[in-house]
Amino acid sequence: MFKSIILQIVFITGFATVILAQPRNIQFQKYQSIKLLDSLKVDENAKFVLKDRFTNWSHKFDDISYMMVIYEKLLITASGGYSFSNQLGGFEYDRGQLINYTSSVGTVQPVVLPGVNPGDYNVETTANLNKLGKFYFVAIIKGRTEKGNYDESAAYWVVNCTIKTLTTSLDAFNVLDKYYYGQPLCFNFAVQGYDNLKEYSYRVSEGDKKKEIFAGIGSYVSLNFLTENPEMVGKTFVVEGYYTGKVLRFFNPQKSAIDSSVWAFKLVKPDKFQVKSTWMADDEFKKLEIDDVVDALDINEENSRQFKFNYYSAADKTDLVVMPEMNNVKVTSDPPNFLAFGTRDYKIYKEGLWQVLEIIPNQQFFENMKDNEVKKVSLNISFTTQFGEKKIYKFDAYLF
Repeated sequence: MFKSIILQIVFITGFATVILAQPRNIQFQKYQSIKLLDSLKVDENAKFVLKDRFTNWSHKFDDISYMMVIYEKLLITASGGYSFSNQLGGFEYDRGQLINYTSSVGTVQPVVLPGVNPGDYNVETTANLNKLGKFYFVAIIKGRTEKGNYDESAAYWVVNCTIKTLTTSLDAFNVLDKYYYGQPLCFNFAVQGYDNLKEYSYRVSEGDKKKEIFAGIGSYVSLNFLTENPEMVGKTFVVEGYYTGKVLRFFNPQKSAIDSSVWAFKLVKPDKFQVKSTWMADDEFKKLEIDDVVDALDINEENSRQFKFNYYSAADKTDLVVMPEMNNVKVTSDPPNFLAFGTRDYKIYKEGLWQVLEIIPNQQFFENMKDNEVKKVSLNISFTTQFGEKKIYKFDAYLF
């Protein structure tokens, strides 16, 4: 660090020739010296290190005061001097004791290491910034030299804090704003440049009030426990991904915009409820004309006894089929004696992509029919799905 300078430190009350804690403004006249040590470009919330080396000071660090102050503004005066203003925190060593000053734009954590010779020191300051912009880290050392004289020295770094640009295309950055019940939802939000996997964590909240319902360690997020829970349908959720406890902000080339590791989505029920049967829906049956020809159904064939149901959605990457739960099922017929008496008149099971309700006819009903006789039968089927939807259907058929 360049030595032998005199500082003018500006306070609200005026000027001073001694260095006090965290000056709001610092001015260097043209004839005074302050050295630019480095210019850095850093990513928001990413750690960086400022290294300061100085020699020929007192062998006792307690005889030296060292200060680093973050400033937001630098003005080069008309006379060629430097003026730093808008102080944003920092630290100082006073008689060997470290004093940290709170900063709203990041953190600084120094460590003092001995140099090659007594009186040589290395101050390495690990820092990060959580605000975009250009900042000036001004370091000032004053105190007793190796020869016992008083001296002062100053230098600064220019740090440009920018949004990180991602170089990889990740599914995490394409989290949709809507997911269907039953749709898989898993992603990994780890990105290049943030390589310590132990520093990743996430939080899942419900609703605008962000009621936390789950938190995890790592960058892999699986939300199937939400999308597979019918009680969560209709609710909105927010997922926040963290690195070192902070939400990531970055330039997303997929959106050509600044993005962050915060995703909101709503869980919705499937789009379409489908019904499949060889029986005719009652409203279609009523539209038949006297000359229309309708095939009679053989009740001995399995598909003549089956009524199939499912939910269908055209999801983002593939079609999604969900089987409905069938609760509070009720099946009635006209004539009433078409269905079995004294026992359950239906059974429910899964077959392929369908939830099947199979009726159990009353065999006596058909035994009482004459040869080649065909009878018209109506069925009423009702049930409630896992989403609280009550489904009511009426079917008609000619049976033999």
